[in-house]
Amino acid sequence: MKTLDNKKSAKFWDDFAGKFNLLTRYSEWRWHELKREIFSKASGNVIMIGAGTGNDFKLFPSDVKITAIDFSQKMLDIAKNKRDDSPSPLELKLEDVQSLSYGDEVFDSAITSCVFCSVPDPVKGLKEVFRVLKPGGNLAMFEHTDSKNPFFHFTLKLMNFLPGPDLTRKTTLNVHNSGFEVLSVNYIFQDIVKTIYARKPL
Repeated sequence: MKTLDNKKSAKFWDDFAGKFNLLTRYSEWRWHELKREIFSKASGNVIMIGAGTGNDFKLFPSDVKITAIDFSQKMLDIAKNKRDDSPSPLELKLEDVQSLSYGDEVFDSAITSCVFCSVPDPVKGLKEVFRVLKPGGNLAMFEHTDSKNPFFHFTLKLMNFLPGPDLTRKTTLNVHNSGFEVLSVNYIFQDIVKTIYARKPL
């Protein structure tokens, strides 16, 4: 598994911010409706982990309050221009999911979209999400992860030599190990791209 460093990871995304919209245009089109289903799970007071450049703001329902965080200031600078795309009130904050500034049991739900491949310590980050969610709060994730298929696993492992995300994360297991009750896992592409629905126990 690739070892990520906080400063290096944030710098990578700062440097990548200006190219992000162009290089992710196809994936945004390809996964648009699947992501909309994920974002429909948001309710009440919502924390979005990984605001990115704001491409997903338009997918939120219209009856929620959103706090969208990111640890890349340059990503947030671009996302500011898309804040009005959100049908609901949305606040942007510079935050590291591994050490959130919020108190316990603040949020009703949490949303992620291709984020936990880039968090240096994913379990630490998920435990923070667990902490700030209210009991019964839901976590809805659209993520790419490691594969049990030997060919895909080997390919992803090779790609880990490139700078950027860790492509061999075992995110479903990490969600479970962080205290969540995993409700469902849906495979979108092989067992690499998936949606994960989980809940903080009551």
